[in-house]
Amino acid sequence: MQLVELVVQGVRRFSASQKIGFRPGLNVLLGPNESGKSTLAECVRSLLYPQSVSDGSGFVSPESPQVSRAALTFTSADGATWRILRDYVTGNATLAKLNPEAKKFETAESGAAAVEAKVRELGAPSFDLFEAVYFLKADRAPWLSGGGSAAAPVASPGAWGGGGGDQNRFFEGSAVDVPDENLTPDQMQEKIETLKRELESSEKLAKLQFELDGVEAKKFEAENKLSALKELDGKVSQAKGELRAYEDVADIDPALEQRLTRYEQASKTHNQEMVKLDERKTQLEGESQAAKSSLEPVY
Repeated sequence: MQLVELVVQGVRRFSASQKIGFRPGLNVLLGPNESGKSTLAECVRSLLYPQSVSDGSGFVSPESPQVSRAALTFTSADGATWRILRDYVTGNATLAKLNPEAKKFETAESGAAAVEAKVRELGAPSFDLFEAVYFLKADRAPWLSGGGSAAAPVASPGAWGGGGGDQNRFFEGSAVDVPDENLTPDQMQEKIETLKRELESSEKLAKLQFELDGVEAKKFEAENKLSALKELDGKVSQAKGELRAYEDVADIDPALEQRLTRYEQASKTHNQEMVKLDERKTQLEGESQAAKSSLEPVY
């Protein structure tokens, strides 16, 4: 697994869209205190492990509480490109895969549990291992200055192997870009304006990608609901087919139930009368026998 790019919007101090690219090997975040280094590292963790880091409310920027989201793009061992999107306001998490032919990301998984499970399949280490390796704390690393026990990520992982591999890869491609020197003021101003335009375009692109991700996620949910409806339609059709076997029963006179009820009542009355007749018969037989016994012989 190789991390490619992290984009954040409305995340803590990053109220505007910010894009951070990753190179193969070791990626080091440099900056003064409270510049957002830990935020970016924690954001990567929350994207890779949306179920383990389920509470995203701490990422919401007070400057833009309605919009707070982040996306992490990475490549898997087979060369496929993936993008994890997490909305810290709604709590939604989705995983999309780039379709090279259509040149767009298509949702593959939705929901924190499903996304985290799939990311693990694609090569991410376990959450505990990620914590132990990439989120060192002062009590575990005495060489870190500052003290305290708050998470202090010292490096951002650029790549993970699927088990084994050359560890020296982490230190490849770590050259630092140095700004061109000996520029005239006009050249420097022109470069600044170019960078501003590129930044503005990048922010617009990031915003559009977020919107597209949201549409793709809704489309994915709609397709799942449609699939469930089709399955239900199939069951209904099957039930209707089974009911056709009883069409003859459906053609029975509607008054049959009433007739059956009357028959049951008549049958009950008949049985009661038969019991009375049996009792009367027994009584008459007894009286007849007694009468016969009282008669004198005529011979």
